[in-house]
Amino acid sequence: MADNMADMGARMGERADEMKNQASTAVSEYAGKAKEYASQYADKAKEYAQQGYDMSAEKSKQLRDTTQGYIEENPWYAIGIALGVGVLVGLVLRGSRD
Repeated sequence: MADNMADMGARMGERADEMKNQASTAVSEYAGKAKEYASQYADKAKEYAQQGYDMSAEKSKQLRDTTQGYIEENPWYAIGIALGVGVLVGLVLRGSRD
């Protein structure tokens, strides 16, 4: 009976080791998949960020060109607007000292 119990204990130990190895393998596989998915999502985020940057750079270039064209066509309006903004900024700064 003692031999039977020892054999059963040994088999249980072997089975526990097998289950530990299976669990370790499964965890490694899931970790690898999670790393792969994270890498894919990071690449997508980088791609979207680059597209956003490119689009904003293009829009700011268009705005600059439009503004420059307006100033070249209407220089006196541009001077008047700049003068008005300067006066307003001066009033705001002077008003904060009082």
